Amino acid sequence: MKKLLLLIIAILICGYAFTETNVNDMSNDELKSLYKSVKQELINRKLWDKSTLPAGVYISGESLPEGSYECIVLYDYTGILSYKTYDDFANNKSYVSIYQLNEGDVFLLTLKGNMCWDIRKPVIVRPFVGMDW
Repeated sequence: MKKLLLLIIAILICGYAFTETNVNDMSNDELKSLYKSVKQELINRKLWDKSTLPAGVYISGESLPEGSYECIVLYDYTGILSYKTYDDFANNKSYVSIYQLNEGDVFLLTLKGNMCWDIRKPVIVRPFVGMDW
């Protein structure tokens, strides 16, 4: 009788373990938290749909198509400089903005017009598809 009871309990536990999470019943905060956790786990397992962008200078419309890209920094102390145009970069004119990022930081890279980005260390990129809460 004990074996039968243990078997029934084991079957119930296994059945519960394979049930799907019902996201419809989650609050907005719970859903955002779950999204961030899943995304971080995909990054940790290196399963994120991505490409590695080597260090270098990128010009909108030439190096990369115009648009927005979600980027993850691979190394600490990654410097990223933004210029209005490639000519500003080539003529050593002042940059529009500078960022000092660390491993795991996520940022949005937007390329438009004749914009130029100088990325000092490799980053992981993918096309930006929507707002990340």
